[in-house]
Amino acid sequence: MSVKFFDLEKDEFIGSIAYNHWNLFTPNLLDFHNDDERLEVKDKQNNIVFSIIYEGVGVWISGYFIDSKSIIVMPNDPKKSKTGHPLCLLKTDASWKQKALDEIVVIKSIF
Repeated sequence: MSVKFFDLEKDEFIGSIAYNHWNLFTPNLLDFHNDDERLEVKDKQNNIVFSIIYEGVGVWISGYFIDSKSIIVMPNDPKKSKTGHPLCLLKTDASWKQKALDEIVVIKSIF
């Protein structure tokens, strides 16, 4: 399993996770925090790019994930998001970035 992180604003490569190894490029991100049960990555605009929390009953993942054709936004509190569920937008939509940002800003920090 692996995932790459990109900044929403400039589409800069922030880092990646491959299995249990992660690499973050600090010049391209605002901050990150981790401990034995949580990891959180923030972009330069203070948005949550990636958040994972391990709790005894499962793993909770939230953030936004960009590839060459689309973006997926996974809220950590679906009740506060406009859609109430993960959002997938194609980059062919002229307003994809603003629609994604509207959902991303409701993702709250775990630290």
